[in-house]
Amino acid sequence: MNILRTTPLILAALCLCLGSVQATAEEKHPVFTDTWQFTASALFQNSDASVSSTGPLQNTRKLDLEDLGMDDSTVVPQITAQWRFADRWLLNFGYSDFSLDGNKAVASSFDFGGVTFPLNASLETEFGISSIVVAVDYVVFQSDRSEFGIGAGLHGLDLNITLDGDINGTLVAESQSDFLAPLPNLRIFGRYAFTPKLTTNFQFGWMGANIENYSGELLIASAGIRYRFASRWSLGLNYQITSINFEVGGGRFEEDYDIELDGVSLAVRYSIP
Repeated sequence: MNILRTTPLILAALCLCLGSVQATAEEKHPVFTDTWQFTASALFQNSDASVSSTGPLQNTRKLDLEDLGMDDSTVVPQITAQWRFADRWLLNFGYSDFSLDGNKAVASSFDFGGVTFPLNASLETEFGISSIVVAVDYVVFQSDRSEFGIGAGLHGLDLNITLDGDINGTLVAESQSDFLAPLPNLRIFGRYAFTPKLTTNFQFGWMGANIENYSGELLIASAGIRYRFASRWSLGLNYQITSINFEVGGGRFEEDYDIELDGVSLAVRYSIP
């Protein structure tokens, strides 16, 4: 992962560390005491993705976004909920849905997923990644203005890609791959309140598995700021990086996914004390 892209995350973490030293004895910030937090966000995401397929003759075809006629940016909806069921314990739920589609003429025939796509066919592609997260967090350190902790849970990652090739409106080739990978996840997180209205946060998470016909890992890092403009409402701005590497299948047929995502999200949150 490019170090330049991680600079905002490093700076945010340093701000958290420096700011925690200045904590004073006062009433805890509401962000550390809210029982429920419901957040909806739009992630303006850039992507660099490729998928490769190994056929029966062990010949591998790698396709990137340009090959598939896809744009490299999209808006990803995200929904999260957090329940603080004890002073230091939190239960988290999350859902996101990333999808791209494209259309491009096939410059040369190729095999993908055991199917041959002929020269000059019009290739329509749909590519999607959706995820559902359930995780439990424990706050290791907590003060009036800051808290840092660790978390663990389960991450359901659903990857799918569909390729349709047609010539003069007639479907001549079709390939579809869809799999759901249940991944254990681990993460560290931190939050710091600069003022009663302004807070900052960071998190770094890892998910990975090697089960039967698939293996791989997912890394995600984010940092951001949040402004509480009303007693229960707040707005947030976050920068997020995601890296996904997966191998599906094996033997005569194997698919490899290599995906790098990054972008800025705008979020609105409703909190219940």
